[in-house]
Amino acid sequence: MRTLPKNHTIRKGILLYHRFRYRKGHGVHSPFVFRLITKVIEEKLRYYAYDDINLIRKKLHYSQEVVELIDGGTPVPVSTLIRKYDLPGKEGELLFRLANYFKPTHIVQIAPGELYSTLYLNAYSVGTTTYILQEHNTLYALSGKLFPLLYGEGIHMIKGIGEDRLEAVLEEVPAGLIYLDKIAETSRLEAIWQKILLFKKNHTVVVVKGVHENPIKKKFWKDICAHPETTVTVDLYKYGIVLFNKKLHKRTYKAHF
Repeated sequence: MRTLPKNHTIRKGILLYHRFRYRKGHGVHSPFVFRLITKVIEEKLRYYAYDDINLIRKKLHYSQEVVELIDGGTPVPVSTLIRKYDLPGKEGELLFRLANYFKPTHIVQIAPGELYSTLYLNAYSVGTTTYILQEHNTLYALSGKLFPLLYGEGIHMIKGIGEDRLEAVLEEVPAGLIYLDKIAETSRLEAIWQKILLFKKNHTVVVVKGVHENPIKKKFWKDICAHPETTVTVDLYKYGIVLFNKKLHKRTYKAHF
């Protein structure tokens, strides 16, 4: 008897189709978006920063240090947490290329679900200032221990993602790049999006992780693409890129990395 393919098989097929259908800027007529896709998103050349980050990753993976958790309990080895909240190098390198291309002086990360996204986003310039709003106790503790050692005063940790906290950050910081990750509730996503719209600038870039990971994120992404304030949106399946530049014609593009 024939059976339907498993979910992961279907997803793999979608990714393969996405890879071959939307590659090398196929069907893209905007010079800006064509450069973004072919010279940034699909770029295969290695940057010096990749090797620097890989050295940091290797050290952390074998670190003997421990992290004192906020909610108490037995301290956890850094190496254990690093492996648990990992980020594939391919995805991290994409984040680095986006930051290197748009060159934001201020980055705001909202609920990053892993540690390494911050490493990659900050690697392009020592002058970058990053604000991380984190409600996950373990990741907050881990980030608070490691990032001051790596970046000094360039990293600002904020506990929680309440609307007041987010508004205070976005009002104070001219965010060039906003990274949105582990928020899965419709009401919270909509509230965050409204705050972003309130304080975004013409040059602001928003990177949303997991735009197709569940029905709530899919609808959120669809609404972003249709919103009158957004101009160019790029669907990478795992990530979505949002631009507000009024010089660009409104359209959603699909690409693969």
